[in-house]
Amino acid sequence: MDNYKLFKAIVKYRCKNKDDLIRFGFSSDDVDAFVSKGILDLSGDAKLTKQASFTLSGFAKKVFRLGMKDDAIKYLVYAYELDPSNLDSVLNLFYTYLFIDIEKAFYYFDILYHADLSNVKFTLITKNDLNFYLMMFSSFMKLSPEYKEIVSKLTFEDISYANSDRDLAYLSNNIRGLMLVKNYSKSGSKIAELAADKSLTKTFDLSVIKAINFNIGNFNRQIKSEVGELINAGKYEEAYDLVGRLLDEYRLGAYFINVHKLLGIICGKVKVKETHETCANFYDALEKNNFTEARKLSVGGVIFNKLLDEIISNEYDEEELYNDLVDSLVSGNVDDSLRLLNRYLVSISKSDYEDLIAALIKYNTHTGDVKHANVVLAINMLKNNDFRIDLNECYKEFYKRIKARDFKAARLLFEIIKEASMILHEEADLNSLMIMLEDASKYDKYFRELSQKGVMSTFKDLSDEDVNGLLSEAGSRGVRAIVTNNGTVTLVKRSSINQKKREEVSKEFDECIKSGNYSKALSLAETLIMTSGNTLFASLMVKYTNLLNLLGRKEEALEAYDVSLKLVKEQEMDYDFANLLVSINEEEAKEEVSSDRLTISQIMNFDKDYEYLFDAVALKVSDENISVTEAASVLGFDDFNTGMVLLIYAKRYYLEHQEKKGNEFMAKFNGLSGKDSKLSEIYESLRSMKGIYLNRQSVKTSMKLVKA
Repeated sequence: MDNYKLFKAIVKYRCKNKDDLIRFGFSSDDVDAFVSKGILDLSGDAKLTKQASFTLSGFAKKVFRLGMKDDAIKYLVYAYELDPSNLDSVLNLFYTYLFIDIEKAFYYFDILYHADLSNVKFTLITKNDLNFYLMMFSSFMKLSPEYKEIVSKLTFEDISYANSDRDLAYLSNNIRGLMLVKNYSKSGSKIAELAADKSLTKTFDLSVIKAINFNIGNFNRQIKSEVGELINAGKYEEAYDLVGRLLDEYRLGAYFINVHKLLGIICGKVKVKETHETCANFYDALEKNNFTEARKLSVGGVIFNKLLDEIISNEYDEEELYNDLVDSLVSGNVDDSLRLLNRYLVSISKSDYEDLIAALIKYNTHTGDVKHANVVLAINMLKNNDFRIDLNECYKEFYKRIKARDFKAARLLFEIIKEASMILHEEADLNSLMIMLEDASKYDKYFRELSQKGVMSTFKDLSDEDVNGLLSEAGSRGVRAIVTNNGTVTLVKRSSINQKKREEVSKEFDECIKSGNYSKALSLAETLIMTSGNTLFASLMVKYTNLLNLLGRKEEALEAYDVSLKLVKEQEMDYDFANLLVSINEEEAKEEVSSDRLTISQIMNFDKDYEYLFDAVALKVSDENISVTEAASVLGFDDFNTGMVLLIYAKRYYLEHQEKKGNEFMAKFNGLSGKDSKLSEIYESLRSMKGIYLNRQSVKTSMKLVKA
């Protein structure tokens, strides 16, 4: 019997029963033999038994060696699900996923780490191996507190490697020792050396170490790049904080430990005394704080060189730094000012004030205060150890900026108040300020978007709370807000203009319309809309909608259409909006629809095209007092004709504001079984036009109420 063929049939090709297995190539006797052997269960859907788990794991390994990783995973997962105590399948899932998905590999590693290895059938790994792999994982993965504590307590005895091949054992233990002391550069070289040595046995352990080390290398390159970008941009505080977080989270090597130290020195967080001791190498020079010698050795790369240059250059006269900083502020070079501010405050041991002074500089820049007199004053007070700031004035300015809706300035003032209160140990109700700021700026994003557009901007799917909030905020800002549909608000800009100028614009607008210069007319219409009172606003919006339509700006025309419809309805103006909507959609539809689809005109006028069907049914309903569908049946209508009549009734009831009746006929239409694409297209259009029909101004009630 071919067990492997059975595994393929059940796991890969999902044979469900005996007949499937026979079609797959087994005889009836073969299938019965598998059952009697205890590896196949046919009591429900065909499935392998727990007894087959270990053999299936072995088959999966062969499939993996043939390069079919996806298939191997299917077999291994099936084997594991058959028998979760089969650690052979868990081990191989761990190994297989190392080359595909490191997160899933760790999932199976976690099972192995907590398993009892004393009674397993394989000898590929030991608890020491698992300890070592865990230590490697900690170099690039966020581990649980439990695992972090385990890693922190590991000694060489916990991770040492045993093998009958003494050379292999020596090299493997050399790698493990280097990893233990976080010398990833040398350990990486040793792993490559071990893998390249053809005289040594290639072990399961070496394959695992190579795969995990590959991830360590990738992670180190990624975070080196992120840290390097901050350092190259002169953002030393941000870089210091980032490396600090990384060192807390991951088991990083000497590179990051020393980068963090140098950044700490530059930012004034770490105090050291530079020495001139004799040094064995670059890292020894860093350890002994001989920065001049470390720079001479220059084997640490561009980032180390930049940091060392910064530390060495920081030693020049603080008065020179002060003058450079003031000159930079006056010249308006913000980035350079912030860089010099960092260096100057470090030089006078006042780096705790950096965030506060930086916020002052940014606030002045935002508000157009190019002289930065308050910053120069603050620096002089720091220089004389006599720093003061009036928080009451900051509060007043904060409230003023909130009222003016200048939220960027308000946020900078919040930072100034927060930093000043901490430094001066003064109480500040920061929570109240933040709540006020967040509440006031909740809808700011909508007005920022409006400012980047032309005259109007529409926002959909808003909650009732947001609709009301947006209306209130618009009123505070002097912006028009129109609720067109449920959850939809359109904001329209407002501006002022003197009467004479407005008359000139209005006259030019009329001339452009007459001459057909619609592009210019559109621009003038926007000016008139923004400067109009409520009386003219509605008629101008209708003209604006038509201009957008004429210029082919269909999406904007539809947006303006909804606003115009709402305004005209409120002012009880007479305008045929149904035809305007057809016009807006017509041109696009001609390009988009294929020859076998209906045009917009056909969809909008379907009731007129099929009036003869409606008349015949209406007469039958009236004569015999029966429902519309019964009348259609008596007349011998097929599903198409019956459906068309139901849709005509629905449309005409909607036009006469008989919404409930219209809905009844739409529901009856939905119950038809033979609806074709043409009917479905008309139905969808009618559904979307329902709101417009129900809101039309001129309504003549002539439709009799009949049953669908």
